[in-house]
Amino acid sequence: MSKYGLMKRISVLTLTIVLLVLPVVVRNDQFLVHVLIMAGVYCILAVSLRFVYLANIWLVGPAAFYAIGAYGVTLLMRAIGLSYWICLPLVGVAVAIIAWGFGYVTIRVRGLYFAILSIAFIEVVRLTFVNTLGNQMLLMVPAPNPITIPHLFTIDFASKMDYYYFMLALFAITLFILFRVERSPVGANFKAITESELLAESLGIKVVRHKVLALCIAAFFIGIAGGFFAPYNQTISPESFTIGASMLVLILMVVGGTGSIWGPVIGATVLTILPEYLPVSPIVENSIYAVFVILILYFLPGGLVSLPNVITGQAWWQKTKEARNNMLARIRRGL
Repeated sequence: MSKYGLMKRISVLTLTIVLLVLPVVVRNDQFLVHVLIMAGVYCILAVSLRFVYLANIWLVGPAAFYAIGAYGVTLLMRAIGLSYWICLPLVGVAVAIIAWGFGYVTIRVRGLYFAILSIAFIEVVRLTFVNTLGNQMLLMVPAPNPITIPHLFTIDFASKMDYYYFMLALFAITLFILFRVERSPVGANFKAITESELLAESLGIKVVRHKVLALCIAAFFIGIAGGFFAPYNQTISPESFTIGASMLVLILMVVGGTGSIWGPVIGATVLTILPEYLPVSPIVENSIYAVFVILILYFLPGGLVSLPNVITGQAWWQKTKEARNNMLARIRRGL
């Protein structure tokens, strides 16, 4: 094993231990536990959105799938009385199927035009729930069914600690699966499509099929995040799933950096925790938040995840190497 690989494993192990122990240390600070839970939810959303961009899909409407996941779990539990642990995977699959239908119809529209369609899709989903539910704008959501292992323990989701570890498990599963898919041949096809759809198609890659697949995988985990958020928040309303919510997830992804799967995690964590602990008025807080985002985008185009490389000077070296390789590639094509 290389030195880099060893350090990477040690870093992941250290992070895992910190995440497992942290809520026990700060259990008296319920607000901090809440912020950590919401940071985990946004991490799942941002990582899933980055996965879509790997296949060159300009999705700016993740809130639509997020809303379907939240409302789907709530309505299944309230209307049919199904167990939460059956509703959650069912809703994830249902959201993926809806994403397949939406993608199959619209995925041939590229770039900014697809972005506009995804924004319209948010409003279609939101207004559908508004018109269907009528006066029930605010829905009460039941807690997940308790998990009981006889003579050992019972998890009844009566405290934020239970939700924290549940969120941590969902986040770990999401990160692991998306990371493995990205490193697989399918992930390589996604990156080839991002580089050039025409070239990828000439190499035999089914561009439309792969883009729809990427959208379905990401939508599944976004729906799961919505299915977690609904019982944790105890209530849901259409105002939680607007275009603004989608823009926030997009900002988290870009500020963290799309070059690595850890970029959206860093962006979501920093930008979720930072505003909650600024000791200023809401107006000043929003101004500081906006200035911070602008400074990151200006001075760190690669996102927060690129900060170590910038400090050590590796970013400049990498750009120089890429420029040289691009020049050599153009020369070879000319020959």
